[in-house]
Amino acid sequence: MHSNVKLRTRMRSPLNIHMTKLTYVLTGIAISILWARASAARSQEVAELETVKTILAAWQDRPTRVKSFQFRCEIGQPRYIRRQNEIADTFELNDLKEKSDEFQLLAREFTFNMTSNKLSYVETGDGWDEATSQKRPRRLKATFDGSFNKQILEEGPIPFGEIAKATRPADILTVFVNIKPVLLVYNPIVQLERNSYHPDEMRILDAHANYKGTNCIRLNVPRGTPKRGKRSNWHGEIYVDPSRSFIPIRFLQINIKEDVCNELSLEYVPDTHTGWRVSGWTEKQFGKNGLEDTIAGRVVFCSFNQFISDDIFALKFPPGAHVVERNGMEVRYFIAKGGEKRKYISESGFGRLPH
Repeated sequence: MHSNVKLRTRMRSPLNIHMTKLTYVLTGIAISILWARASAARSQEVAELETVKTILAAWQDRPTRVKSFQFRCEIGQPRYIRRQNEIADTFELNDLKEKSDEFQLLAREFTFNMTSNKLSYVETGDGWDEATSQKRPRRLKATFDGSFNKQILEEGPIPFGEIAKATRPADILTVFVNIKPVLLVYNPIVQLERNSYHPDEMRILDAHANYKGTNCIRLNVPRGTPKRGKRSNWHGEIYVDPSRSFIPIRFLQINIKEDVCNELSLEYVPDTHTGWRVSGWTEKQFGKNGLEDTIAGRVVFCSFNQFISDDIFALKFPPGAHVVERNGMEVRYFIAKGGEKRKYISESGFGRLPH
């Protein structure tokens, strides 16, 4: 009995032998396919990483060509639009002006100057009085002279100012909505980092995207600082044009629910210094009820690598301005009296008209 069991064990049918061989073959084919797919995925990942490195290298090169710049721009911002979506896709400021009978259009001009480690921003035009829902004159100036940040807002009965000793420019000169298009083009890496994005961690979402007829690359840009080992779920998507040195042509800010909160679209013209410079833009702000705000802008004049006087980066507070003075943790308040004269006041007196 024992010998018969051994005999049957040794004797396998031709069908079983064939199935065993077929299993080996199919397993080998499956392993080969998986290996090929993994190898292709690794090759694609390597290629994408190289593309991202190429994009970052092109972005790093842009600010090296520019030692100074001057921009003069016009912007239009509608208020209380009943048919916001009808003008949402406009790209020309003139389109907004032609439809200005349908809403209140805040029209402003601004100049933005940079040289070495100094910055200056001056904006004039229409302000907005929330109490009366009417336009009123507005003037804003902000400067960084390498040692101090200063700003003055003249809108309403009291001009408000601020002065702070600093080693770097204030947010109004680096992340302010009106100058974001200029800075995103001039130095994309620094501008993204100032807004808590991480361009060094970008990854390609679509290498063959298309935006308004332009073939481009769509990238994901992580945002925020890691919390409990996880990066913030807020992130950005940036579309770059590989045929024009990877200039950004569209930028989206996306929240934790994957809703687009902000969209910036950019247009360009050729430039001898930078290859391409921004010529116009549209920025849209979205909320729970859809589109909430639109700003359209265009560049009227710009120059690069020209001399800019230090006077451009100087700011004097007008008499009567209420000013916050910051020096580290110390905060004081004063009323400007003309020139360097000032009258220090209490915090409770700041912003109050004299009786």
